[in-house]
Amino acid sequence: MIYKKGVTTLFSIALFISFVALNTEPAVAQSNSVHPEMEKIINAHGGMDDWKNQQTLSFKMGNQTHTIDLHSREVKITSPQFSMGNDDGTVWIKQDKENFQGSPTFYHSLMFYFHTMPFVLADAGINYREMPEKVINGTTYNAIKMSFDEGVGDAPKDEYIVYYHPESHKMEWLAYTSTYRSQERSDDFGMIHYQNWENANGFLLPTKLQWHQYKNGEVGEPSGDARTFNNVSVSSEEMEDGFYAMPEGADGASVN
Repeated sequence: MIYKKGVTTLFSIALFISFVALNTEPAVAQSNSVHPEMEKIINAHGGMDDWKNQQTLSFKMGNQTHTIDLHSREVKITSPQFSMGNDDGTVWIKQDKENFQGSPTFYHSLMFYFHTMPFVLADAGINYREMPEKVINGTTYNAIKMSFDEGVGDAPKDEYIVYYHPESHKMEWLAYTSTYRSQERSDDFGMIHYQNWENANGFLLPTKLQWHQYKNGEVGEPSGDARTFNNVSVSSEEMEDGFYAMPEGADGASVN
């Protein structure tokens, strides 16, 4: 079955974000392979060593419940309209009608990836470079830029810039490029404001992401509705066997 890569009425988020370099492999980078500044950022949010001891992340976003195995990167999303997941490299979707008009291959890990910044920025195959500090809405932030080795994720030419407080090292803004369709590097960055950090089992994770207009290096007004996350849970416990398995009657397509 071929899915359209369009905008859905259920997910207006696709109006203001596009494809990102999703890495569906588990985080295997050791702390000494991560840039020292990125390590400080991750430590400010709970620490990579403790994060690697966790197994399951879950959160609610609207009427969707997202559950992710942090080691295998298997995913399951449930909602009244559909269920969707990643079962050992195969993305699947089950629905009674064409309720979901976007791309399951794109969407299944998207919000997990954005929500778990900065931890996913310690994945293998990432290169780091410190950037000049930047003033955003009157606050001066330090910055570190990430690029990917060839073959990492679906769009290895994507780039990210984390803007973080110089004293607390907490992440507050994320700039990113989108190269999934063009496969060419771009200077056109999107900008997300990370807000309302919540302590979930010792890890600071956002409960609100707000996209902003961003042009010529200047952050503008909010763009579209914010994404809000509720009932955020991080656990060292695994889900039961078969939880992420593709159910009978689902359609599937490999992410590889």
